[in-house]
Amino acid sequence: GYVLRSRRRRARRREFMEGSNEAHKMRRGDMYNAHDPLLVHMLTSAHEMCEEYNQQQPGSRSRPVVLQDLLGSISTSGRAPHVEAPFYCDYGYNISVGANFFANFGCVMLDTCEITMGDNVFLAANVQLYSATHPLDYVERRTVENGKPIVIGDDVWIGGAAVIVPGVTIGKGSVVAAGAVVVKDVPENSLVAGCPAKVIRSLTTF
Repeated sequence: GYVLRSRRRRARRREFMEGSNEAHKMRRGDMYNAHDPLLVHMLTSAHEMCEEYNQQQPGSRSRPVVLQDLLGSISTSGRAPHVEAPFYCDYGYNISVGANFFANFGCVMLDTCEITMGDNVFLAANVQLYSATHPLDYVERRTVENGKPIVIGDDVWIGGAAVIVPGVTIGKGSVVAAGAVVVKDVPENSLVAGCPAKVIRSLTTF
């Protein structure tokens, strides 16, 4: 039935990703050819799964299975992740979420490089996580692209419409204000806001 097809789909996606030299370059953050046939297949497959997920009725039994197929790693401890539709990503395979993960409506994750989130991470509506980037040289930009990983620690809350750019690490216990554009690492237990985001205050004492 559906579960067996799901297992086959996960295995097939893993095989495609592990079998592509360009995918290995992409995950390392090296320049890679985004038009590689296996990567294009993976991208198309992930977009189809996003569409399938977004069309499912809330509370349907198959919806969590689609999410499990789509994402690279989901913690098995604590509550299962809760992701409101619509949700969009590039490959899904490079996204890892911890226990009790929550993402509100309209979140986007461009996961050319790994996007890793710890336990109890909350994303408000329209949060954007971009691990993908492009060369500044326009000639080079025509043929290759690259990325940098994003790491979000335990107990982080990211406010609505905030943007996290490639290569950023957000320390555990921190809060990113709505609308912030985070371009550099955030220390643990800090409140950041603005464009570009700056530390407003420490959250170690209230």
